[in-house]
Amino acid sequence: MILLKNYWPYLFTVIILFCFFKNNTKDGIPYDYVSESLVVGRMMESERTGLLSYSGLPGMMTDLSNDEGFKLNSLKQYYLLENTDKRKNFKDFQTYNSQTGGQGLLYSTFNKISPFNLITNIEILKNFTLLINAIMFSIFIGWCKRNFGIIPAITVLLFIAVSSWIWLFADSLWWCLWSFYLPFITMLLGLELLKENTNKILLIVLFSGLTKCFFTGFEYISTTLLAVFAPIVFYYIKDSRKIKDFLLFSTKTAFILLVSVVLEMLVLIFQLKNLKGSYTEGIRHIVDSYNIRTAAVIIEGKTAAISNNMYVQIIIRYLSGDVFSWLKPNIPFILLIFLIFISSLILIKMDYKKYKPIVFSTWFSIIAPLSWFVLFIQHSNIHSHLNFIVWYIPFLPLGILCFGILINVFIERFTKSVL
Repeated sequence: MILLKNYWPYLFTVIILFCFFKNNTKDGIPYDYVSESLVVGRMMESERTGLLSYSGLPGMMTDLSNDEGFKLNSLKQYYLLENTDKRKNFKDFQTYNSQTGGQGLLYSTFNKISPFNLITNIEILKNFTLLINAIMFSIFIGWCKRNFGIIPAITVLLFIAVSSWIWLFADSLWWCLWSFYLPFITMLLGLELLKENTNKILLIVLFSGLTKCFFTGFEYISTTLLAVFAPIVFYYIKDSRKIKDFLLFSTKTAFILLVSVVLEMLVLIFQLKNLKGSYTEGIRHIVDSYNIRTAAVIIEGKTAAISNNMYVQIIIRYLSGDVFSWLKPNIPFILLIFLIFISSLILIKMDYKKYKPIVFSTWFSIIAPLSWFVLFIQHSNIHSHLNFIVWYIPFLPLGILCFGILINVFIERFTKSVL
């Protein structure tokens, strides 16, 4: 009872978010079946040929006599999921070689030990993913409440609950949205609760970085890693720490995050070596995959050349996108960012010293989404049906927190004037 009394707000937040995510994952923005098919295909192949077949890589079961292309083949995975007798005609497996596929391996293991069939297990896993996402966001909302009060926390809760771009990813077995927030949340709580124990904080952040890479590989990797530094900015300003200490801790953090990325690369190279017979092939694939997503050249027709003003065009595209698919008229991201800017400006003018940490860390965090749009411009050019999510890692939640703080200030001042 004591535990329930102390933690009921967190439980309430998890329930609210879970219900919103559960009821809206297939509404508004079309669901990303193509990406998730790589996990569905992996799970079916693991049932047939074993967990580590094709080096455990994600992918799709294919019919060699009738290759219909990536998108049609991906949709075919759901047909095969429902029609087990048809799988015997799909004797080949087309691997997706740009990610180690840890989530597919783990899910396949669960499918092996579960007493239920694959369809039921996938539904269980999707609901479990919804729950983990709800818990991850509730941890952040709890931090907002502890540091800024109930009104800012409720503001962030409502924003996350109704954000259709979060709905898109909420139960995806491929994207594992929570994994993009794990290093950020780990650093946030580490600096709050462990304070001076920097070695323990760094060790936990290393584990969180490895977990992220295990589940989602290099997906949105620059955004995820840069997000980790926003809590560092917040606490080093809040605690009036020296610049020297800030730079030293940031350097150590960058190093351990780099370690997690390098280890992920080594695992992928090893997988591709087992698949293709050569470490050189694995290294070449990683280099080519990076170029396809970043370089100003066309590689095997998979991307378009970057023009001189393409960076500006990409930023404009992601600023003009619709924040809430369910709301008409559309609200572009630029309008929301402008609202956050005005809120931040007012807070700074009201009390510079008090609100400097959250305002500065919020605007520092915008580097995280911009890094993906700029560094991985080819990916952003092709995948604009997905990449708006990087605005939320973690810039928009922090920005909405600033707006919620401002609302709270106005409510407190109004209440005092009335009383």
